[in-house]
Amino acid sequence: MKQLETIASQGVGRHSSLFWQRPSFLLFWGGQSLSNLGDAFALVAIPLLVLQVTGSAAQMGLVTATFGTGRLLAGIFAGLLVDRVDRRMFMIACDASRLLLFGSIPCVWLLAGPQLWLIYVVMTGGAIIGMGFQAAYVTAVVNLVETEQITAANSMLQGTLALTYVLGPLLAGIIATVLSPTTAVGVDALRDCQEIKGANQAVRGKMV
Repeated sequence: MKQLETIASQGVGRHSSLFWQRPSFLLFWGGQSLSNLGDAFALVAIPLLVLQVTGSAAQMGLVTATFGTGRLLAGIFAGLLVDRVDRRMFMIACDASRLLLFGSIPCVWLLAGPQLWLIYVVMTGGAIIGMGFQAAYVTAVVNLVETEQITAANSMLQGTLALTYVLGPLLAGIIATVLSPTTAVGVDALRDCQEIKGANQAVRGKMV
């Protein structure tokens, strides 16, 4: 039994080392890491912004629940939609849409002052778009690595996901405390710019 476990671990390690020879996967992995970091970042930064504006813990909880509800509803039809569109363009469109959504908060705050309704729109839209992106990203892994590397690739992505959900809230809390929650949301929006570039370069010519 131990010999089988050793052989399996050696196989995963060998396949993982080959990722460094696949720039498309590395770009995709980097973009997904930024995406997951941003999602974890937003889940703290935006509720803190609501708390700053309203002083209401109930409103803060409602905003967080809105995000979860949006993801739940989007999960019903996201897979069907992804099967019917160009996945590369769909993923890029998702990133661009999230950039506009999250970037609208600091812009509107600056020009018109706090707008609570906008936060609910952004959280709902961001959740739906994010779920659609994830449905497309699952299929991307198959197109970016060899069949025998899929398990190692998914392990690498899931390990990074766990790490980003530790670092994201921590960074959001620090930036919101030192600067402001609005600045933290703006930083999250800038993250989407780099993710768009990474997704475009990673899956160009790899997906249909």
